Amino acid sequence: MTANAAAGPDGTIYFLSQGCRLYALYPDGQLRWFLPLPSNIIEIPPSSVAITPDGKIVVGDPYRSLYEVNPDGSLAWVSDFSAPYGGGGFDTIQPVIDSAGEIYVGTVDGEVNSVGPDGSHGWYDTTPNFLVRSTPALAADGTLYLGLSSYDNTDGLICAYRTNGSLLASNDLGAAILSSPVILPDGSIVVTAENGNVYCLWGTGAPLDTNAPWPMFQHDQAHTGQAPTNGASAGGCGAPFVFNGDYNGGHFYFSMTGKPADSNWNVYASTNLAQTNWSQVATGITLDGMGNAYFTNDVADGVEEEFYVVSRSNCTSKAIGFVNLTVNPGLSLIANQTYQVDDGILIHSDFLPMNTLAALFGISNSWGSAQSLAIISKWNGTGFDSVTNVGLSFPSWSGSGLFAGARGEDITMVPGTSVFISHTNDTFPIIFNGLLREEQVFQIQASTNRPSTNFLSATVPEAGYITNITGYRPLNGDTIMVWTNAVSAYGSYPFVSNMWTNGTPYLHVGDGFVLVTTNAHTWTNTWQPSP
Repeated sequence: MTANAAAGPDGTIYFLSQGCRLYALYPDGQLRWFLPLPSNIIEIPPSSVAITPDGKIVVGDPYRSLYEVNPDGSLAWVSDFSAPYGGGGFDTIQPVIDSAGEIYVGTVDGEVNSVGPDGSHGWYDTTPNFLVRSTPALAADGTLYLGLSSYDNTDGLICAYRTNGSLLASNDLGAAILSSPVILPDGSIVVTAENGNVYCLWGTGAPLDTNAPWPMFQHDQAHTGQAPTNGASAGGCGAPFVFNGDYNGGHFYFSMTGKPADSNWNVYASTNLAQTNWSQVATGITLDGMGNAYFTNDVADGVEEEFYVVSRSNCTSKAIGFVNLTVNPGLSLIANQTYQVDDGILIHSDFLPMNTLAALFGISNSWGSAQSLAIISKWNGTGFDSVTNVGLSFPSWSGSGLFAGARGEDITMVPGTSVFISHTNDTFPIIFNGLLREEQVFQIQASTNRPSTNFLSATVPEAGYITNITGYRPLNGDTIMVWTNAVSAYGSYPFVSNMWTNGTPYLHVGDGFVLVTTNAHTWTNTWQPSP
């Protein structure tokens, strides 16, 4: 393992391992969760992680993508750095993050990039014939210092950028720079080069930006890799981590991992998250000498959703289960309200990146000719990017816009977002498997020029009024739009004078909704199992 570990504000330890799997450990070393990132990589990735102001984890793979993962182990977003954003990946580096949440990172093709807190691309700059193999360092005046090396490692540059993307200065040191710059208290920049020399250069005079949540490699000059503490403690009760959930129409099964030989665990099931009474379906489970166990359960005919937890006394695992949606001909606005954790490196001969179209419509869905030409459209902030299923027995995708050349391994459907799916042939099922979100924070920026359009969903598959199941609280001027497939049109619910004008919007399991607003919003969607 060549990636460096980092610790979050509550003490949780994060690191990447084989197969681009991100692990989280409690401070006592107990496994908290792991997540296979949507990457094709099976080797050990060299990229280290950085921590955002709200405790999220940002990391890149060696090929082309940057990821943000929520503290509970679910994927927040994927930012693709294919053309025109370079095409290079992230080598032995880690991103830096400023106080506004903006992310800065270099690629092995010589680009330095800015990425917004939501994963959107900002600016990028290219230095021909050079590559980036070091982490930038951020000064208090917003200057970004970055080392570059030539492809043959015979030359190197130290560059200074303003955070608007303009190049402030460049200094050729005549030797490759693979190390990350350090900013001293007097604002000078120290970097080592491959010719064995240590260089100290005058910068703008500004010291390291200690107000930024992650201003340099491993956070600070001491390389502690420790995000500022928020007073929270990451204490685990010892419940096994559940993963590999799969439903084949007759039964649901999942794996679990925890302390070796740990015993007396019980499994509870529920067919409706709105109910509080979970039924016990297995007792006395003991993990083997490696800390692993396996559970399978026959599912009754007609059950459209079922969820499971592993519990003992007051200690309960994450919830895992499946949702079986029915897609009718026409246009539907749907949401995947689970997140997959499939250890596909070890189980599938073809590794399918989780929460991407290839996995969502491949692992548990029998797609035949009836689903050919189904189109999925995803909102990019100003318009839709679309992919079409051009395959027969297995989905094969053809895309347009940002999705051009997509293989179904590049496009994510994560909890909290929704997509359109249009289809003119037969009714067919879509099965989503995975874990349920414990908590997700939504942030909508105020918009003064025109209302912003946001394609959203609840983060767990629970039916109910929108304010009850999402945590969203309306403000005057908001409009919620819920798609009704039967009439292929939106139902519109404006919020005016502190009340809904057409009744409170109601969401079914798997429904997406659209929020159109000029208001700034922050809300938290929280859910906990209670067997």
